[in-house]
Amino acid sequence: MSFSLILSSNQGTKVVGTTNNQIIYTHDFSVHRHTGRYKLTYCFLSQGGMTLIGTDNLLILHNLPVSTNSYIGGSSFQNGAIKTSILGTTSVQRLTATDCFYITPLNHSFPTIIKSLPVGPQKFTITLNNISTDALETKLLLTPYELQLYFEAINEPLHDDGIKYFI
Repeated sequence: MSFSLILSSNQGTKVVGTTNNQIIYTHDFSVHRHTGRYKLTYCFLSQGGMTLIGTDNLLILHNLPVSTNSYIGGSSFQNGAIKTSILGTTSVQRLTATDCFYITPLNHSFPTIIKSLPVGPQKFTITLNNISTDALETKLLLTPYELQLYFEAINEPLHDDGIKYFI
């Protein structure tokens, strides 16, 4: 069973005052029946009217309590792989010098495989950082956005012996 979770900056609880760069959302994951893996993709669109430059791209982070197959590469070998909470990035679209917006179409986001959904009602935070500075994006303070998370159920294939193997 696949589903979309639509997160609007006009909903949820803003972490700092009225700013839209870090918002807590709540969702009851127990309403979804599929208990296996999911492919998670997203799309993002902000309202326009901002003055942005090419280095103002966003890094979208989450703290969903899920086990993902997303890792961070580093400059040296470490014991084990470091998992990441990065969902993905956005691009800057410019209509005029002072009318720009952030966008990531659904077909431009790389999927994240999650082993299973969180259990029951969960609070989670979406954080929007500037990709260059890795700090909360200040240009998005009051600008509304929509973030759609698309969870696509992955049916586990049966092997020749008819048994499901979970890797």
